[in-house]
Amino acid sequence: MKFCIFRNKLLSLLESEIEEITFGEILRFSKTGFVLEEMMKQQINDSGPFSEALTTAIEKFANKTENVEIHLALSLSAIYDLGPKNEIAICFEMKNGFNGKISTFSDIVANIENATHVDYSLICRKTEWCFQIKRYPSAYLKFSENGILAYLKKLFNEKYGEMSDINLIILLQPEQEAATTPINFENIYQSVKPMPRKISYGEVSFIFNANMKDMMLIRVFPGFVKTKMPLEFKSPKYQELQNRWAEEIHKHKSQKIS
Repeated sequence: MKFCIFRNKLLSLLESEIEEITFGEILRFSKTGFVLEEMMKQQINDSGPFSEALTTAIEKFANKTENVEIHLALSLSAIYDLGPKNEIAICFEMKNGFNGKISTFSDIVANIENATHVDYSLICRKTEWCFQIKRYPSAYLKFSENGILAYLKKLFNEKYGEMSDINLIILLQPEQEAATTPINFENIYQSVKPMPRKISYGEVSFIFNANMKDMMLIRVFPGFVKTKMPLEFKSPKYQELQNRWAEEIHKHKSQKIS
């Protein structure tokens, strides 16, 4: 069955999950003798064992396949100019037996059906855009123009049937040296341009983190289009938590001075 949730509600559930991870680490460190003030300082300064443990916990959460896809859905709902963000719904195919009820982000992740051509869709004002996500990690695949082109040709030769209503999004995941490898997407576009009969997808695009500043979406079929949005390192809820901690530290300092 298809399950749809408004973008803002999904973002709120994601932020709540991150907040739970944060407080879980606070509890774990407090049991080892760390005081809250020290944890606050480490988090604000982005250094120290608590800050490192929290970053690792959040990264582990963010790198789960289902979570990556949901993060991408939220990013694409912001990059694609579909309409007012509060009117955009994100939809997933759910496993048999799903009762349609969710109260946490984990409830959604646990019930998403993975064996589908459509990983999720975006709906706004009765119009629907469907997406299939493919990950391209440099740890397993050659991170170069030739490597990416070979991967595309392999995808185009696989017979999935009619996919013209589905947009293919390839998430580039460069690691270490690959992160500095320049990719000329215009060359990829020019190579793909003569293959329209082999491409069954409605659109073919790449998405990636550009220099830790922007989330880039580059379409190479049909046409060549670049779109970007500022990269948010931390959710608004998480940033709000940091600000709250900073205020608490300021209060503690003021009380000691007085």
